[in-house]
Amino acid sequence: KTSIRLETAAEETEMETDADVPEEAGGESGEPCTLLFAGDVYLSEHVLGAYSRAGNITGVLDQGILKETLGADIFMVNQEFPFTDRGEKVADKQFNFRVSPKWVSALKEMDVDLVTLANNHILDYGQQGLLDSCDTLNEAGIAYVGGGRDLDEAKKLVTMEAGGRTIGFLGTSRVYMDGSWAAGAGHPGVFSTYDPSMAIEEIKKAREQCDYLVIYVHWG
Repeated sequence: KTSIRLETAAEETEMETDADVPEEAGGESGEPCTLLFAGDVYLSEHVLGAYSRAGNITGVLDQGILKETLGADIFMVNQEFPFTDRGEKVADKQFNFRVSPKWVSALKEMDVDLVTLANNHILDYGQQGLLDSCDTLNEAGIAYVGGGRDLDEAKKLVTMEAGGRTIGFLGTSRVYMDGSWAAGAGHPGVFSTYDPSMAIEEIKKAREQCDYLVIYVHWG
């Protein structure tokens, strides 16, 4: 396990490929694959300024980190902001983040495959900011978990193929401003795990649909 620190914290884990892996999880027939995870990613003015001066992502990430992000089979981060130019800033909050949707190109240059939206900043500019984020990610071809237009979308399992295996991903959060941030029936928001029972139920169901399951939790 390697730890990388810049504006994000990243971990690289190479998946098991020996005979101890159950046959239903790929077993010896599976190819080696690499999953890469980063913590909170926020494209701040400082970061975007560095990007603009260089003209590309090399102003933000050095070649060593880029080698890891580009070489991973699946790279997942926590998108700690909404992609939006709209919405109203949430009142009585110390820090309110947002990034113009045009900067989704930075995530693509980092080769991000998947983000979690389950955190305490994705609704900094209200439901509009969250919905704009979903649209922006969909248009960019970047998958997301942990948030959405309603509870069904927020808790939805995303699966990807790597090394001959099906890898599943769920995102959930135990830190956000108030109860209105939790997704519900017909209500945009994040997949909450203040009460873990629903998350546990989704984990049980997801285990039947993939060889490996990743749960990305924003604990606070």
